Amino acid sequence: MGSLGVIVVFSIIPLVTNITVNNRFGDFIPKDYGYNMLSSCDQGAILFTNGDNDTFPLWFAQEVLRVRRDVIIANLSLINTNWYIKQLKHWGVPVSFSDYVIDRLEPFMTRDRRVFYVKDIMVRNILAANAGMQLNNTDYTIPQQEFAERYLKGYKGQRPVYFASTVSHDNFEGFAPYLQLEGLVYRVTGDSGNPLYNIDIEKTETFFFKQYRYTGIFEPVKQKVLKLILDDFDERKEEGEFYDFALQKEKNTKRLYSNYAAGLHNLGIVLKERGDIGGTIRAWRLALLFEPEPAYFFNYNLGLLFAELGIIDSAESYFSQVDVKQPKLMTQIGSIYLTVRHYDGAIEYFQRAITLNSQFPQAYFGLFTAYLDKGDTNAAKQVLHDWLRINPRDTSAINILRELSKP
Repeated sequence: MGSLGVIVVFSIIPLVTNITVNNRFGDFIPKDYGYNMLSSCDQGAILFTNGDNDTFPLWFAQEVLRVRRDVIIANLSLINTNWYIKQLKHWGVPVSFSDYVIDRLEPFMTRDRRVFYVKDIMVRNILAANAGMQLNNTDYTIPQQEFAERYLKGYKGQRPVYFASTVSHDNFEGFAPYLQLEGLVYRVTGDSGNPLYNIDIEKTETFFFKQYRYTGIFEPVKQKVLKLILDDFDERKEEGEFYDFALQKEKNTKRLYSNYAAGLHNLGIVLKERGDIGGTIRAWRLALLFEPEPAYFFNYNLGLLFAELGIIDSAESYFSQVDVKQPKLMTQIGSIYLTVRHYDGAIEYFQRAITLNSQFPQAYFGLFTAYLDKGDTNAAKQVLHDWLRINPRDTSAINILRELSKP
């Protein structure tokens, strides 16, 4: 019995120690992600995905939930294999290669040592065949940008074609001017533009704020902010989308929903460019709730926007969460406070910058200006004295100190 007891104990230990890590109770985040990604696509679309974590949830949504089975998912990892290419062809993806050619596709290296994988060949073949265009052999070896200018300009395909936002950029970097962000996906379009601003604002806002579902992502403390962002929050809450407890999330799940923050980041940039400050704040506040890494971009820029609006309490709230030990960034925040004449805030951040780097000149200049504008001449002179201990030959500082010291 003693030996049996030891066996039982050692059997229970892994269960107890791993239960919090492996417990999937209430974890519908991948399911919703699959639904959200598929619902971003138009009818009959081809959607290129990257690997497993951004593909399996979509397959689950299609095969188990029977959601958007009209969308054909083309996984860029599997598309390196001949059997999968034939399967895609059978499903209706336009592929101009015969089965004989498909069986003989393999990676190759060009004279300038660029490696082309089967997936690179197939992306180009599918894009061209979908638009009724025939490629020659050299079209598979030219740089992506040249291929895009030659074949994506004015693109009109039989099926809508998308790249998931999770797809590694080296798969479509040269195509970027012809890709339009729509929520979690990039649509291949015939119109070129600046990739940073090439976004369908109306669709993306509709997806993020009305259509997408976020079951279990947001903890109760975050829901207070979420209620101010989503118009139908109460209805969603009643339907069970937002829990009254914090869901245990493992690393892959967090990485999965960080893609929402990336799309909201781009949406906010475009809205800010168009002067829609309220829309920008809304997008970036929602992005922060997805715990992006790093988060300081959103905290800094939201602080900046609220400071420009004169809402100092909100600005301070976001700036206080910027936990980046960079004197340049601390000085920038100090300069923002200085611009809106919030001198105590400016002084605090200039001093932080000096603490991080005692020889950072911009921080000394900012601190000196803040004290001077505040009317504290003695403190301003002390800043100059501190600076001159480090740089005793700074004639400009010497002359300014001399002028301030005159009776």
